[in-house]
Amino acid sequence: MPMKKLSKFSYFLLFLWILAAGAYLRLVGLDWDEEQHLHPDERFLTMVESSIEPVQSLGEYFDTANSSLNPHNRGHGFFVYGTLPIFIVRYVADWLGDSGYGEVYLVGRALSALADLAVIWLIFLIAERLYTRKIGVLAAAFYGFAVLPIQQSHFFTVDTFINFFTFLAFYFAVEVATADGGPKTEDRDNISPSPVPGLPSYLLFGVALGLAVASKISAIPVALALPGAAALYFLRLPIEERQRQAGRIFSYVAIAGLVSILTFRIFQPYAFSGPGFFGMLPNPQWVENLKSLSAQTSGDVDYPPALQWARRPVWFSWQNLTVWGLGLPLGVLAWAGFLWMAWRMIKGEWRRHILLWGWTTIYFVWQTMQWNSTMRYQLPIYPALAIMAAYFVLKVASYRLKVQPSTFNFKRIAGVLLGGSVLVLTFAWAFAFSRIYTVPHTRVEATRWMLQNFPGPITLQVATEEGDFAQPLPFPQGLSIRSGAPYNTQFTAHVNGTLNEILLPHITDVGAAGNLLVRLTSAHNPDAPLIVTTLPAANLPLAPPESQDVLIPFEQDVFVDVDSTYILTFEVLGGLEEVDLCDVLHFEIQTVDQVVVQDVNPAVDCVVHPDRLYTVAFIPQAAGNLSGVTARQLQAKSITIEGEKTLELSLALTPDGDSIAAASITDEFAPGDNFRGPSFKLHLDKPLELVEDATYYLKFDLAGAGELQFSGAALANESTWDDGLPLRMDGYDPYGGIYQGGLNFEMYWDDNEEKLQRFTGTLAQADYVLITSSRQWASTTRVPERYPLTSEYYRHLLGCPVEQTIEWCYNVAEPGMFAGDFGFDLVQVFQSNPRLGSFEINDQFAEEAFTVYDHPKVFVFAKTEDYDPARVAEILGAVDLTKVVRITPKQADSFPADLMLPDERLAEQRAGGTWSELFNTDALQNRSQIVGVLLWYLSVFALGLITYPLVRFAMSGLPDRGYPLARITGLVVLAWLVWMAGSARIPFTRLTIGVVLLLMALLGGWLAYRQRDGLRQEWREKRTYFLTVEGLFLLFFLVFLLIRLGNPDLWHPWKGGEKPMDLSYFNAVLKSTSFPPYDPWFAGGYINYYYYGYVVVGVLVKFLGIVPTFAYNLILPTLFSLVAMGAFSIVWNLYGETGDGGRETDAVPRSSVALGGALAMSTLGNLGVLRMFLQGYQRLMVSSAEIDAAGVIQKLFWTLQGIVKSFGSAALNYRLDEWYWNPSRVIGAQHGNPITEFPFFTFLYADLHAHMIAMPIALLVVGWALSVVLGKAWASRATPDRSPLRIGLSFLIGGLAIGALYPTNLSDIYTYLPLGIAAVVYVIWRYPHPGPLPKGEGVKRLALLIGGALLLTALAKGLYQPYAHWYSQGYSEFKIWPGSHTPTSDYLTHWGLFLFVIVSWMIAETIDWMANTPVSALRKLEPYRNWIVTGLILLVSLILLLGINLPVEDGVDTRLPLGLGIHIVWFVLPLVAWAGVLMLRPETSDTKRFVLFLFGTALLLTLTVEIIYVIGDIGRMNSVFKFYLHAWLLFSVSAAAALGWLLPQVGRWKSNGRAIWQVALAFLLMVAGLYPLVGSFAKIEDRMSADAPHSLDGMAYMQTATYYDEGAELKLSEDYAAIRWMQENIPGSPVIVEGNQVEYHWGTRYTIYTGLPSVVGWNWHQRQQRTIVPHDWVYERVDGTHEFYLTEDIAWAQDFLQRYDVSYIVLGQFERTKYTGAGLEKFTMYEGQLWTEVFRLGDTVIYQVLR
Repeated sequence: MPMKKLSKFSYFLLFLWILAAGAYLRLVGLDWDEEQHLHPDERFLTMVESSIEPVQSLGEYFDTANSSLNPHNRGHGFFVYGTLPIFIVRYVADWLGDSGYGEVYLVGRALSALADLAVIWLIFLIAERLYTRKIGVLAAAFYGFAVLPIQQSHFFTVDTFINFFTFLAFYFAVEVATADGGPKTEDRDNISPSPVPGLPSYLLFGVALGLAVASKISAIPVALALPGAAALYFLRLPIEERQRQAGRIFSYVAIAGLVSILTFRIFQPYAFSGPGFFGMLPNPQWVENLKSLSAQTSGDVDYPPALQWARRPVWFSWQNLTVWGLGLPLGVLAWAGFLWMAWRMIKGEWRRHILLWGWTTIYFVWQTMQWNSTMRYQLPIYPALAIMAAYFVLKVASYRLKVQPSTFNFKRIAGVLLGGSVLVLTFAWAFAFSRIYTVPHTRVEATRWMLQNFPGPITLQVATEEGDFAQPLPFPQGLSIRSGAPYNTQFTAHVNGTLNEILLPHITDVGAAGNLLVRLTSAHNPDAPLIVTTLPAANLPLAPPESQDVLIPFEQDVFVDVDSTYILTFEVLGGLEEVDLCDVLHFEIQTVDQVVVQDVNPAVDCVVHPDRLYTVAFIPQAAGNLSGVTARQLQAKSITIEGEKTLELSLALTPDGDSIAAASITDEFAPGDNFRGPSFKLHLDKPLELVEDATYYLKFDLAGAGELQFSGAALANESTWDDGLPLRMDGYDPYGGIYQGGLNFEMYWDDNEEKLQRFTGTLAQADYVLITSSRQWASTTRVPERYPLTSEYYRHLLGCPVEQTIEWCYNVAEPGMFAGDFGFDLVQVFQSNPRLGSFEINDQFAEEAFTVYDHPKVFVFAKTEDYDPARVAEILGAVDLTKVVRITPKQADSFPADLMLPDERLAEQRAGGTWSELFNTDALQNRSQIVGVLLWYLSVFALGLITYPLVRFAMSGLPDRGYPLARITGLVVLAWLVWMAGSARIPFTRLTIGVVLLLMALLGGWLAYRQRDGLRQEWREKRTYFLTVEGLFLLFFLVFLLIRLGNPDLWHPWKGGEKPMDLSYFNAVLKSTSFPPYDPWFAGGYINYYYYGYVVVGVLVKFLGIVPTFAYNLILPTLFSLVAMGAFSIVWNLYGETGDGGRETDAVPRSSVALGGALAMSTLGNLGVLRMFLQGYQRLMVSSAEIDAAGVIQKLFWTLQGIVKSFGSAALNYRLDEWYWNPSRVIGAQHGNPITEFPFFTFLYADLHAHMIAMPIALLVVGWALSVVLGKAWASRATPDRSPLRIGLSFLIGGLAIGALYPTNLSDIYTYLPLGIAAVVYVIWRYPHPGPLPKGEGVKRLALLIGGALLLTALAKGLYQPYAHWYSQGYSEFKIWPGSHTPTSDYLTHWGLFLFVIVSWMIAETIDWMANTPVSALRKLEPYRNWIVTGLILLVSLILLLGINLPVEDGVDTRLPLGLGIHIVWFVLPLVAWAGVLMLRPETSDTKRFVLFLFGTALLLTLTVEIIYVIGDIGRMNSVFKFYLHAWLLFSVSAAAALGWLLPQVGRWKSNGRAIWQVALAFLLMVAGLYPLVGSFAKIEDRMSADAPHSLDGMAYMQTATYYDEGAELKLSEDYAAIRWMQENIPGSPVIVEGNQVEYHWGTRYTIYTGLPSVVGWNWHQRQQRTIVPHDWVYERVDGTHEFYLTEDIAWAQDFLQRYDVSYIVLGQFERTKYTGAGLEKFTMYEGQLWTEVFRLGDTVIYQVLR
């Protein structure tokens, strides 16, 4: 039978029960820390509350400067909290009479709990109004039992107050949005409609918003709720009503905003300057406080608490919210409701959910993206998530299926079970968590345990019925007991019991009284002391064995003048035997604006005796006040008095009363092994029954000579940033004479030698080490590069295994679980876990703030007999403190901040990569280059073949199905799969590559089988196309292979480029066992550079075992062919497609147009060769300087004269290399040293650089984007192309290709990711509905396109997360370019051909549009007239602002791109606008829109580099270089397609115009075609050696070449033989050292050709790639390498080899030339002792270091 609905009264009772349960959970154990104020924020607010006082008048209230309610006026200069909660608590506390420091915090906690209970009520009201009463009750229960609100209710902080006022405001927003009664559903509980929203709802929202912001400034985002609610109400109005209501709604929103400001003014009065209500200027102190808070929470300042957020993943906030804050069952349910609401909004129900869902999304994303995304900052979305969880249960689980009333309703039962089980589990989690408030706080419990177990200087041992009880008594520090001077004290018994004995853990005989006398005098007047101070012997560390820093304070500051001489005199008096001052004296001089630190070294006779003074002279480096001097490692020795002494004790009931018990000890009290003396027990002569709270008197007296001091246990705490233990409580003051204090590790201080001494000294003195929370060990160890010493300390203190993180170890640690290395045992842990009976949940894995306040984990370590100071010093001293990276928490990204490989990764890299195993030079493919070429070519072909079914399936929108793109897709997929395995530390071996290839073949076979019919048909119909593609690929490959055969050299004396770095990194990638690869130019580090391109081209090389220097010259023609055929495919698919499969024209064969695109992209050059000829002819007549100053006519005249002159004997004055080099620098160096490369130059110059490898991948991305645009069937339900598998694979290929650009060539991602997103957005929005969108379809489409864009972005980023995890981007900031800009002539020299073609086509398209559009059609633009005019005004304004040149004074930081004088903007922006207008033509096909979009994008790229540049670039060299290459790709394919469309129309032009145009085009094509001819011949001729063989081995030239450097001619044949020996004979990848030379010289050549890691490579490039670490690290290695060869100090040389773990030493011709001197003799002298010779040829020797 159907279930009956509950009555309103039943709901009321349920709600009361929820409130009661919520109140219990929030109020239980309210005084959980027993007045210890262990929450630092709460402690601060309590201090504020107890210091402010209520005002007497409104005038005083608004008087910011004088109000007694203003915390700034009560000694709290930094106050960033909202004042409203502070005022509420203070006035309620005054009313209750509990405003003191020890009471007001409880009032605050109670009010905090009440505020959160009110939130439960608001949740019910909101959910009832938006949905149903059932949902309201269930949501209230979910929130009532949520743990984080319960926890925050136990704290007197502002968080629950802000939550209440925020959701109060949200409730009124809901009132506005649902003014007609809200969405009607059949299960809604008869909610009567509300009237049209009137002003009260808006006003109340404004009040609530002001109250929320006055509670905490971060509540401001809730202000968005009212405009959103008003917009929802507006959209629900009938269309005819909207215009009438719009003004009223807008005015109401404005009034609400004004009310919120006034409310904020009233309740946060001190945010304003005052005085008086109308003094509304911002209070500068409040503003500065907020700025300081922003800096602290940004993570980019040195603020210790921020360390906890270092290296947190973006999902960290979500994880803590879901797992801990809500509890996992409720958390999962809440996010399920969130997703379900999103789905229902896509389905058209967005009006019902958007307000709640939008608030949750906006606030969650905002807080998640904050640096300190602490879980309590997400508290304002907990109510919304509770509602979503309830909605999911009742609206999805229960009512989704409709069944007959008489049948069994499984879904309803399932809903009840789901909701009920989650509710029960959530309550269980809440109840378990609340148990931490029913037991003593861990720090309180730990304090009581310590007082019972840590001996004080005098410890009463009391036997009680419950067991032994210890009561420590204080002993004043520095006090001595001697004959005639007894020590009297009293104590109050804390328990009833029997006192039998008293423990004295440390008794020290300090000998006769003595002092150290210190005098400061001026050298000019030594008889008149400036200051005299006396330091008692009791304050000095007595030997043996201790020494420590001792501050000798002056009674008053002494002014010392700069450059004057002062004398310090030390004298010992009394019983001091000597004082050792043989370390530096440390002076701190306080000047006007800083502290000047000055150290003075000791004199020879630095030990002070009674008969010998010690004087030290010093000259201040600055004038200022001197308040004292610190004597480093001072050690004193007292005169001890031999013989036994008797310590007598008596107890009495009154100060002068008779003894009721006595005891005595007779001993010499010699210090023994412990400098604080031995332990003794005084046994009373008769038991003494103590009565609790009774007072007793103790008297200690000494019979005999000497002085005795008592001391208790020495306790070491972690930091002054955290609460130390034991606490002052239960009548004890632990550091008031009971325990030795002052021992503090100061974990947050910088790791340095001083901190090392602090650690070892503290451990030596401490009896116990206390860890009072996770603050230090869970934060400092997150940044081991900054805190290596601290991290090692924590690991070895506990004994945490190296395979575990320190955080994990401490989270789970219990006594006996680990074995420490310092001689301190973990003897006690105090941990208060959430628990149900015996079942406990260890929540230490939550974020710090969740546990550290109310239940931190406390550790107690006790010193054992195994403690060995030498062992401690050895462990901690092994930490290399010279490589500490001082970074802020925010700068500590996921990568190691020192960019060094972790030890385990370094070990596996060093062990692997044996060159001879990877590349067998005797293998057929290496012995026969013809076989090698065939094997390589066929392997690439086969890879493309097995990948084509995937490409065809995923890129079905392309008419050619992407066949020409199959090879590059195969390389990308293969590389990614292998690289991901290597990143997971699956060895990068042939086996791994083989397995991946097999998987790819299986996938390709499966997809081919699925598409077998289509493939057969495609082969029958497009066989010619396939053969054409293969023929062209082979042709492009062979052409460039011949060029490489003509000049295969991988070096050149002055145009060698960066091939050395490319080859070195390529070798390192091939030899690496895992990723990231090791850095061959910085031993021990990893490549922090775009190395992924080498993976893309290298995986197949490693699999085939082709020698890298041979493979290098195979990769270049392969990439060249991939680039050509990628462009071919794009243009072939663009040309002739109207978007519906039809052809626009057959006038030009499709393949011819596509071939033009391939040539334009890969082969044509710019017009730079023409400029060279013109300038060459001019230089035959005049100098370059005269040419630069001349006008156009004069230059033309000189050109003609030069041409005539050249017919004689005169030749153009160009070097051979300039013919291929100069066209790549067509923009003058004076304009920012820009590089204007184009693809053919890139390949001809042959640097296997990131930008080269990225080109075919970028073309793949453009091809994929075109596939998306042409495959608009994505959005159609009527086509199988919309299958989830096809769409999923398409997105995967797109994300894989786009993402590959990030680790291959970072700048490409900024161009091609937006391009891919634009394609996805265009298709989803445009198709399949050509007309007006159906109702609700717009929102759905908007959600889909946002989702599509986000999915593509997530794939592009996420698929390459391992690279991002390790990579540190050094240069990421942009700035306005301050220099001169590209001249128009230079711009057209580079882009003239493409612009000519595309602009010609645009003219033809515009004429056609105008010819086919009647004038009357212009009337359709009338509604858009204002938009058009506004757009034109903005366009003209932007052109003027960028184009006009306004002078800027030197030193002025140009922050806005105004008045830059950019020459090209005058035509670039109009062309962009023109292309945009043509895209709007209704008849324009998608392909033409695509071309126009590419053209406009390319133009904007060329303009962008005129406006901004990357900070750190050399001028704007790389900014222009990289983005110009992107523009070349976009221009070339656009121009080819445009030319294909244009040529048929040209035939219809008038003959004169046609002829002129054709001649101009032919001329431009001829000039552009000159470069590949002239440049190629020049490059082939320009070799290292005329005798070098024409081989594809890139290092074969070395056998015949010589190189001039360092004033000598070097025969490279010796290096060739030595390198070959290394390749064949050195196992693994050990470190070598070779001579270092500046960039682009013959240095680091062994590393280049072997891939073996060297100590350091090119200086500048390493500093550039390692810019986040100190550049000194690179300089240190460079200088160290030089010094290693030059030094005669063999110990220094040994240290160098050990420091960098060097295994082989190179001593070749270059080293002998560069490092002349006696230093080289050591290699012969110590041969056989430190190293042994393993190779020699001529002057070249290789030594292997002996271990």
